[in-house]
Amino acid sequence: MEYKLIAFDMDGTLLNSNKQISKKTQEAIARAVAYNKIVILNTGRNSAELEALKVAGLAVVMDNAIDEIKQYGDVIVSDCDHDGCVEAIEKYLLKE
Repeated sequence: MEYKLIAFDMDGTLLNSNKQISKKTQEAIARAVAYNKIVILNTGRNSAELEALKVAGLAVVMDNAIDEIKQYGDVIVSDCDHDGCVEAIEKYLLKE
C-alpha cells in the first residue's frame, strides 16, 4: 500500500528530550514533502491519540509511547531521541 499522509504527535514524538526537532527529522520531513506526501503535525494527550490510532490506515507508534497506546499501533518505531519519525517516513512514505 502506498501512503500519502503521515501524522506525528509533537510531544515525545517529533520533539526530542531537548524539546527540539532534530536536523535529521527535519530533513526527512522535507524529503517527504518533496515527494508530494502530506505531513501533519499534531499534539494531544493519550485518549485523543488513541482514537486517532484506531481509525488510522497505518498506526505508527513511537517506542516511548505508553503501553495502552502501543497496543493499537500497527508499527512501533524508535523513540523520539533515536529518529523514529525518520524511520517511519523513510519506510512508509519514501519507499520506491
